[in-house]
Amino acid sequence: MFFPLCIASIFVGGFISNFVVYHIPAARVVLDAEAQTFPSTGYKPSQRTMLVLGIPALLIAIVLAGVGALIG
Repeated sequence: MFFPLCIASIFVGGFISNFVVYHIPAARVVLDAEAQTFPSTGYKPSQRTMLVLGIPALLIAIVLAGVGALIG
């Protein structure tokens, strides 16, 4: 019952950790400098990807956890 939620929480944790780290000014300077050579690895594309992958994963995990609760 808990396993699907653990897998889906990876995306939620990544989204939240990106948000928190990006709002630290010193970390933002370093991350922006690092992302200049690779435009697809910036803050906005990574957050968008976390949402695109995380929302369906979370919905599937909730359904699977519900099935697990009914079976168990």
